[in-house]
This record gives sequence, C-alpha cells and structure tokens, in this order.
Amino acid sequence: MTDQNDAKPTATDALPESDVTTEPEADASADPMADEALADETVDLEARVAALEAEVAAERDQALRARADAENTLKRTARERAEAVRYGASGLARDLLEIVDNLERALASMPEDGAAKAEDVAALREGVALTLQELNAKFRRHDIQRIAPAPGEPFDPNYHQAVTQIARPDLPGGSVAELLQAGYRHHDRLLRAAVVATTPKEAGEMVPEEAVSNGAAEATPGPDADEPEATDADTASTTAETARTDA
Repeated sequence: MTDQNDAKPTATDALPESDVTTEPEADASADPMADEALADETVDLEARVAALEAEVAAERDQALRARADAENTLKRTARERAEAVRYGASGLARDLLEIVDNLERALASMPEDGAAKAEDVAALREGVALTLQELNAKFRRHDIQRIAPAPGEPFDPNYHQAVTQIARPDLPGGSVAELLQAGYRHHDRLLRAAVVATTPKEAGEMVPEEAVSNGAAEATPGPDADEPEATDADTASTTAETARTDA
C-alpha cells in the first residue's frame, strides 16, 4: 500500500525555490507620488473655484453699480425735465422785466390830474415806441419771430389766417391784401398765425355770404324776373287725359 504521505509532486514542488515567484502583497498605504499629484490637483481646483467666485462677485458688483447709475440717471433726467418745463420761460421773463420797468416809468411820467399836455403825449408815444423796439429785440434774442406779411405777399396757409377778402386791383389774386393782426412763431413752432385779408383769386370769386349755401352760390331772381304764369285748367286736363291714354 502506498503511504498517504507520499503525494505526487506538484509543479511548484518540482521547481527550485529560487524560481518560485510570489506576488507582492498590496501595500496598505497610498503611493506618495499619487498623493502629491492629487493634492496639487485639489489645490488647483480650489484656486480656480476661488477665482471664478471672485469674478462672479466682481461682475455682480459691477451689474449692481450699473443698475444704480441707470436709476440715478433716470431720476436726474426726470428732475431736469420737470425743472425745464417749470422754469423754461425764466430767460424770457427775465428779459421782459426791463420792458415792464420802462412801461411803469412811462405811466409814472404822465400827470394823474388834469389834461395831459401835447409834449407829454409826444414823450409818452416816443417812449412806448422805444419800448416796443426793445421788446422785439428781446423776442429776436429768444428766436421769437414776428409774422407780418406786407400787402402783395403770397398767402401762406401755414402761417396766415384769412378772415375776409378785399378787392385790390393793384395786387395779384390770392395774395395778402391787409394785415389785421401780426402772428408769432418760436423757432419752427407757430405760436399764433397772422390774421390777414386776402384778395380774390379771380374777378368773380367774391360772393355775398347771404347768397351762399353749402359752399355754392344760389341763384336769386333779379328785379326784372317774370312771375311764373298760372296753369290753364283746360291745358291741365288735356295733359292728364294724354297721360292716361299713353299708360
């Protein structure tokens, strides 16, 4: 019988001890180089995150500042516009104060009791004329132009308002015949149109208002117009019979 202790040799037993390779046991501790690389990568990521957070904070601060500046600009613009509307006439009013002073001086120079002398009236007239010249100069300073067309100038519906017609054979048709009230404009905006009388465009254009209905002249019978004749009874009956026969 074969002894149980006499087992067949294995491949390992057949090799010399020097040729037997054993796998190294896994080291429990991590590789120092890997740990250092991981630590460097972590630091780099943290630095990038910190930089991005700082950039976001800067952008947010800049956006808040821009929003605050825009709101302040809107408020300032609204305040300046309101002040411009409220005090827009301050410059003109300041210039007109001198005109008011001159008119008050002119009135103060006139005697309150008794009739005014001819020289007082002449002085008052001259003072008022000079004051009017000064007023027009102030208007021109603020670009307030007077609209006063002379007779014969073409009628401009943009700046003139015609209220009546005057026959002027010496003036062209459709032109200004007479200035009734001067107009004014400020820059390119019309303040008041000049009220004028115009000449008719054609010789027979002028029509009395009582003979006009809906823009057209009505025919009115003249003094020599004959009255309509009365209809004869026999003629009326003959006409009626003829109409029935035709029907």
